[in-house]
Parts: sequence; structure tokens; C-alpha cells
Amino acid sequence: MKIIEDRAFISIDAYAGNVDESKKLNTTNKNETKSAVKEDKVELSSTAKKIRESKNIIDSIPEIRDQKIAQIKTQIENGTYLFKEEKMASNMLKESLINDLLWK
Repeated sequence: MKIIEDRAFISIDAYAGNVDESKKLNTTNKNETKSAVKEDKVELSSTAKKIRESKNIIDSIPEIRDQKIAQIKTQIENGTYLFKEEKMASNMLKESLINDLLWK
């Protein structure tokens, strides 16, 4: 199975799920019958392994940064928060483009 860069995270998770299910079925079949069962061999490329590790790291980062929220809230209450419209618009466009590229 070749993992294409688009939707790599989804492909790896689906593939890993299929492998886990296959192992469970093979174990059940071995216990039920004494006939020899040929097992599939799974090898993930180094790129796929790095993608999976990166995904695990990203998943471990909390989405809400309480300290940052408290800092901005204090700045807003004190009237010292400076909002940069161009930077916000630029970040929104970048995120939108990245999402379009990754999930098409």
C-alpha cells in the first residue's frame, strides 16, 4: 500500500486499524482451528512512521492555551491589547489554503 501525501493521516489511521483487525481475526482463527494460517506482513515506510509520530505529538498539544487566553483577557480589560487586522486576515487565509490543500 502506498500512502499518498494527501490525507496521509487518514490513510495511516485506517491502515493501522485494518492491521489491528486482521491480527485479531488471525488470532481468533488460530485458536479455533489448528490449520496453518499464513500471516500478512506489514511494513510502514519511514515517512509514514514520521507522519504518525508527528500526528501523535500534535494530538498531545491542547487546543486551548489557558495561559495565553488569560494574558489576552487581561490586556483587553486594561485597554492595552493591540489587534492587528492584517495579521489576523493573513493567518485566516493561510489556514484556509492549507486546509484546502490537505483535505481535497
